[in-house]
Amino acid sequence: MYSDVTLAISVNDSRIDPVKDQVDVTIRVGELDDSDLVAVRLGTVKRIIAASPAYLKNRGTPTTIADLADHSCLLLSGFSEQAVWPMIQNDEVINVKVDGTVVSDSADILLNMAIEGVGIIRLGDFLGEEALANGQLQELFAQKHDPEPKPLSALISPNRQHIPRVRAFIDYLKTVV
Repeated sequence: MYSDVTLAISVNDSRIDPVKDQVDVTIRVGELDDSDLVAVRLGTVKRIIAASPAYLKNRGTPTTIADLADHSCLLLSGFSEQAVWPMIQNDEVINVKVDGTVVSDSADILLNMAIEGVGIIRLGDFLGEEALANGQLQELFAQKHDPEPKPLSALISPNRQHIPRVRAFIDYLKTVV
């Protein structure tokens, strides 16, 4: 559609400073801090808990919240809150500390490891959508897990919001998210 536009994409699960790093658009999940950046809401991300059929066959399917203590959970480093999973018990949200043998700074690596049967993962629904649809992952605790809906936003440096390539990219994101 825009043959003269070149994309340079960096996937990073840690926060960057778009102004300092001279980035046109940053995609962020979660509540936004007050800043001078222009935020464009793209949608909502919910979290899911899932594991591969192979993992569940080898280790058993956890059916209670307490069962998670006997399983290997795949954890995203750099975000301490990722090791605490909000679960629903007696109509209340309780925070369950989970542990595992693998920690990575890449959600994509953790997703691939979950598909390969290494452990149980909690991830954004958009990341696991395809793996769930084709049976590579099975959702766990659908009724016992708080999906913590969070906003998905594009952040733009104020001095770049009117650049045609940036506007075109934001318009495109609005159609695919």
